Amino acid sequence: QGALRFTRPLRLPRRRPSLPRHLRPSGAAPHPRRHVQQEDDALSLLDELLARVRALIRRASGDPSPSFQVGEIEINTASKAVTKLGQSIALTSREYALLEYLAQNRGHVISRTDLYEHLFDENDSSLSNLLDVHVSNLRKKLGSALITTRRGQGYCIEA
Repeated sequence: QGALRFTRPLRLPRRRPSLPRHLRPSGAAPHPRRHVQQEDDALSLLDELLARVRALIRRASGDPSPSFQVGEIEINTASKAVTKLGQSIALTSREYALLEYLAQNRGHVISRTDLYEHLFDENDSSLSNLLDVHVSNLRKKLGSALITTRRGQGYCIEA
C-alpha cells in the first residue's frame, strides 16, 4: 500500500489517420449538395484525365487528328460524334464505344471476349446477347456492310 498505484490504466489519446487537408471534415455537417458537387468535380477531373491520356496515345501513335474516316463514316474522338456522308448519326455511349474500338482496330478480328471486356463492367450481369444487340443497332444506323462477323472468331471492320 505504500507504493503508488494507478487505479485506472493510462489511456493515451487515439490518433486518427491523417487525411489530406481537402478531405478533412470542417466541423460542421456537410451540406448534402456539396457531396454531389464533389463527386461531379471528381468525375469531370477523371474525364479530363482520360481525354488527355487518349490525346497522348493518339499523338504517340502518329495520328494527330481527333477524327478518322472508315469508308463513308467519320468518327470524331474528341467530340464523340459520328457522321455518315455529312449527316450526324445519334449513337448510345456503348454503340459509340463499340464502333470506335472496332474502327481503331480495323482490319483485325476482335474477339467477343475482348469486346465484352472493353464495353462492359465486370459487375454487369446482363451480358447474354447485349453485344449482338449493339452490333445489330450499329448495322441498322450505319449500314449492314460496315461490321463483318467472323463465325467463332469475333467482329471486324475491314474498310
